[in-house]
Amino acid sequence: MGVQWLEEKLDFDVIVSGHATPQMSGTKEDVVAQRGYYRDLSDAIATARAAGLADGTPEMTTLAGSILHPKYGGWRRFDEFLALNIQGMIAWRAGKSPSAH
Repeated sequence: MGVQWLEEKLDFDVIVSGHATPQMSGTKEDVVAQRGYYRDLSDAIATARAAGLADGTPEMTTLAGSILHPKYGGWRRFDEFLALNIQGMIAWRAGKSPSAH
């Protein structure tokens, strides 16, 4: 089930995630913001690749982080999970199942 599906098909005021520790909740606006993050993350990876950086390298993470940090740096655990999010996005875009975080 994707974030777009949640946003477009479910009528809700609050959503509770069982993935995060501690368990997190959010609003429909939070789902929209998360979807924007995934788009921006994908764009940041494309920018890093265009700059000649190899997938998953510390250099790619640094560049993607510098692009994303102004908008998302205040998000809970942003820095901690950026490299894993990059790996997951690359795997997902390649049609592979991202490893569990």
